[in-house]
Amino acid sequence: MKKLLFIDIDGTLRDDNKMISTSNKESLKKIEENGYSIVLASGRPLNKVLKVCQECSLNSSYVITTDGAQVYDICNKKFIYREKMDVSDVLFLIDLVKEYHCSITVNSNEKSHRLDFQTIDSFKNLDEVSQVVICSDIFLDLVEIKKRIIERKSLSIVYQSRGLLYDDKNLYTLDGHFLDISNASVSKGNAILHLLSFLDEKAYTICIGDGENDTSMFDVCDFKVAMKNAVPSLLERADFVTLSNNENGVSFFLETLLK
Repeated sequence: MKKLLFIDIDGTLRDDNKMISTSNKESLKKIEENGYSIVLASGRPLNKVLKVCQECSLNSSYVITTDGAQVYDICNKKFIYREKMDVSDVLFLIDLVKEYHCSITVNSNEKSHRLDFQTIDSFKNLDEVSQVVICSDIFLDLVEIKKRIIERKSLSIVYQSRGLLYDDKNLYTLDGHFLDISNASVSKGNAILHLLSFLDEKAYTICIGDGENDTSMFDVCDFKVAMKNAVPSLLERADFVTLSNNENGVSFFLETLLK
C-alpha cells in the first residue's frame, strides 16, 4: 500500500523566521528512504512550493498549492487538478482592494502577481485566477473586508492571519495581516481526495499541520498530526501532537514514526 505524507509549510515545516532546519530536512530524506511519498500541502503558490521542494531535496511527485486550489504533477509538469475563480468574484475582490487601498497577490497557473490598489488594473488574466491574497497594515480595514467576503457565498476565506482569526490585531507575524481567498469548494482536504482519485490506488495517509486551513486534511487523512503551535481545533482532533515549528516538530514526529 502506498504511504503518503502531506505536510504543511508555514508554521509547520518552517519556523517563525521562515527557516527550515537541518533536522527537518534530514528527517524528510530518511522518511522518503523508508518508502513514504511526501506531498507538500501549502497555501503558497506553485513557484514558492517548488522552491521548498528543491531546498529540502525532496523526491516529491506532487504538490498541493494555493490552499488546495491546485494539485501539480512535478514529473510531467502539469496540473492534475485546478480550480479557477469566477471572473465576477475576482472583480469583486479587486473592487475591495481599490476601496480600502490594500495590497493584493493574485495566484494564477504557475505564477504569482504581487500588486496593489494602484497597479491591479495591469493584471489582465482574470479568468486564470485560483487564489487571491489581500493584505493591509490597517487591521480594521481587513476586518471589514473579511465581513464582506463572508457574505459572498461563492467565496471562502481558506486561510487568514492569526490576528484576524482571533480578532486580535496584536497577534502579528512576519506575514502581517492577510486573507487568503478562493472558491468556496477549495480546501487542502478536497485536493487530497482529487490526488487519491488520480492515483487510483489504496494509500495510507498522514497529515501534519498547524492552521485552520489544515482542518480539511484532518477530515480525510488516516493519521493526523498537529504541531504544538497549532490552532485549538487541530490539537483537539490530533492523533499525535508533536513539538512546535520552532522546536523541529516535523523532525520529532518523523523520527518517532521510524522507530
